[in-house]
Amino acid sequence: KTSGKVVYFAATFPYMILFTLLVTGLCQEGAISGVLYFITPTWEKLLDIQVWQAAAGQMFFSLSVSMGGLIMYSSYNDFRNNVYRDALVVSVMDTITSMISGIVTFSILGAMAHDLGVP
Repeated sequence: KTSGKVVYFAATFPYMILFTLLVTGLCQEGAISGVLYFITPTWEKLLDIQVWQAAAGQMFFSLSVSMGGLIMYSSYNDFRNNVYRDALVVSVMDTITSMISGIVTFSILGAMAHDLGVP
């Protein structure tokens, strides 16, 4: 019972910190230039095989595939659990978390570049 309460806190607290950093980062002067740098694509890079290899590696790392954690979590599920829904939720939440983390990082980098006078 106590561990369940700890898990609810441990699962939501990082998101509270992330959203606090998001608001703080976006309110700084120069943050928008950093975010624009983050979301502006470089189309030529799509033809580079090393970019695709790095993206695949990041995907496996981010989803913790082959680390055993997903198998451990699945052992707690009921036999009739909707695995497809769970896989979709985990993938979508991972993507959203990664995008928000990128916006936080690049908004702070944009503010730092503005403060240092770096274009």
